[in-house]
Formats: sequence, C-alpha cells, structure tokens
Amino acid sequence: MLINQTKYFKIFESPDGTLDYWFYCPGCKSNHMIKIGGSEGWTYNGKHDNPTFEPSIQTRFLNHVKCTVFIKQGYLHYTDDCQHDSKGVVRPMEDIL
Repeated sequence: MLINQTKYFKIFESPDGTLDYWFYCPGCKSNHMIKIGGSEGWTYNGKHDNPTFEPSIQTRFLNHVKCTVFIKQGYLHYTDDCQHDSKGVVRPMEDIL
C-alpha cells in the first residue's frame, strides 16, 4: 500500500512491516526498489530531500542489464560495473515517475 510520496520516492508498506522505497534510475530509465527495515534491509539517513542509503543497490533485469548504484546525499553514484550509459557517472537524483 502506498503510504507516502516525496520528490524522489514512492514509499510502500509491505505486509511484513518493512518499507519499500521506489526511486527513478535514469541510467536504466526505470524505477528501482530499496527495502528499509527487517534483517536484510538497507540503512537510510531519513532525509527525503538529501537521501543516503547503504549499502549499494544492485539491480538485474531479464535482459541481463546490471545496475549498481550508491545513493549518497541525494546523488546517484553509478559504479564502473554498470552495463548502461551511466557507468561511472555521478548525477543528482531525479523526480520519481
């Protein structure tokens, strides 16, 4: 269930009580999800306008495109192992679609 939407995130509550933060990835041109809470979730600084999540977020798609990104102080830091045009790039987060 959608419980909040900010400039960068759509936030959903999962049945297990964790929160799923969806953000737009301009490298993949799609949304990615970060799970907050629970034993395997990411940590989050709680700042919607200047977010930092740890550790990195890694996403793979059916077409085997890989995206690894760190979110630090509202910037997307794409790693060199990304398989799209944003490889090695740092860019500000974009509004969620």
